[in-house]
Amino acid sequence: MAPPPESRKLLSPGDGSNAIRQWSDEVGNKLEQRIGEIAIEILVVMEKRYRDSKIQHHEGLIERRKAAEAERIEALAEVMSCLDGAR
Repeated sequence: MAPPPESRKLLSPGDGSNAIRQWSDEVGNKLEQRIGEIAIEILVVMEKRYRDSKIQHHEGLIERRKAAEAERIEALAEVMSCLDGAR
């Protein structure tokens, strides 16, 4: 028989809206007994999220640099075109 909802413990990393994994008391296997395993899983999830965010940030920087370089080349081509037209 499941414990009443008010006595059930639930744990999830993050704010709950983006939880990947949740843990709760189970018959014969309470959260307190699994705290080491849970801590490791939370650390792994948070490390992955951190690394993913760094990769995404880096990719964004690369895209912005490419766009800036394309604009610079376009502006240079326009200047060269104006100089050729002035001759």
